[in-house]
Amino acid sequence: MLSKIINESKIKWELSSFLGLEYLLRNVRVYYLKREYTDA
Repeated sequence: MLSKIINESKIKWELSSFLGLEYLLRNVRVYYLKREYTDA
C-alpha cells in the first residue's frame, strides 16, 4: 500500500518537473527571440 503511494507521487513529481522544464525552456526561447528582435 505504502509503496503504491510512493510510486504514484514519484510519477506525479516526474511529470510536473518535466512540464516545468518545458515551460522554462519555452520562456527562455521567447526571451532570446525578443532580444534578437529588439537588437535588430
